[in-house]
Amino acid sequence: MPERLSSKPTFTPSEALEFSVTHFGLSGQIRALPSERDQNFKISDSSSKEWVLKISNSDTPLESIQLQEDITRHLNLRFNNDTFPACPTGSTETFPHAKNEKTGRSHPCRIVPYREGTTWASYPPINSQHLEQLGVLLGKMTQELQGFEHPGAHRHLQWDLLNAATVVREGVDSITSSEERSLIMTSLKYYEKEAKEKHQACRRSIIHGDAN
Repeated sequence: MPERLSSKPTFTPSEALEFSVTHFGLSGQIRALPSERDQNFKISDSSSKEWVLKISNSDTPLESIQLQEDITRHLNLRFNNDTFPACPTGSTETFPHAKNEKTGRSHPCRIVPYREGTTWASYPPINSQHLEQLGVLLGKMTQELQGFEHPGAHRHLQWDLLNAATVVREGVDSITSSEERSLIMTSLKYYEKEAKEKHQACRRSIIHGDAN
């Protein structure tokens, strides 16, 4: 099941800090960070170290969260630098859960190191050198993830191209133009007849599919 926006955590900074102190022994100055479906809070402790308290969407499977943790540790060892700082939280079996008394939902929480920097979206202007640097980093990540397996990676995603036929069929009726629907279905039938079997035979591996 995809992470619904309606299941996003809605804790205040003061509630998040109280939870951080109780479960991680981490206190300090706190401010909210952007997040579409989860909640992130930056915490600066008394020793000037900076952390992120991540409060996950209640729909997110624990194995998906563990996948993020394990991939970060894997890449940290492979890159041998601070590009992917190791996460200190541990296993999802020990992740504390923040319960929202208003909604009744329970949200897994973890602490990860904060990386200072400028986000891609807010770094104008993006030039060809930046694009090349991002491409090189993604290429290295993909290379280092070859052979990496994890149960959390085997889940249904509408962005997985192998699910394209299913996603198109489920959504095609939302297109009001009969001409456009016909064009899409014709293309889909061609894909299923000529390309789907070849597509499924292609090599596959875990990648970072949303790096921007």
